[in-house]
Amino acid sequence: MRSTGSIANLSEQQLLHRFAKLVRQDQRHTAQLLAAIAEIDKRKLWAEHACPSMFAFCVERFHMSESMTAKRIWAARTARRFPVVLQMVARGELHLSAIMKLARHLTDENHRGLLTRARHKSSREIDLLV
Repeated sequence: MRSTGSIANLSEQQLLHRFAKLVRQDQRHTAQLLAAIAEIDKRKLWAEHACPSMFAFCVERFHMSESMTAKRIWAARTARRFPVVLQMVARGELHLSAIMKLARHLTDENHRGLLTRARHKSSREIDLLV
C-alpha cells in the first residue's frame, strides 16, 4: 500500500487514475465480501463460533461497525435471493444503500426490471424509484 506521502507526490492525472482503480477494486471486493457473508450466513457458521447471529459474528469477531455489518448482511441476503445483485455491485452499478432501499420491493417477477432501473442511481433517486 502506498503511503499518503507517495500519493501526495502523484500528478493530478496519476492520482485520478489511481483513485478510479481503487474504486473498481473496492466494488469487486465488496461483491466478494457479500458472497462470503451470504455463504457463512447460509451455513450458520457464526453459531459454530459461539455467536448468536451473523450480525454478532461480524461485529464481535471481525470488529466491523454495526452500520457496516447491517448493510452488508442485508445486501448479502438480498444477493442470495437475487444473484444478479453481486454482479451489479462488482461492476459498480449498484451500491449498498441502494440494495437496502430496494430489497423489500424486489420479487421474482420484478427484480430484473427494478434493478436495471436502479443502475447507477443515487440514494435519492432510489427513493423516488421505490
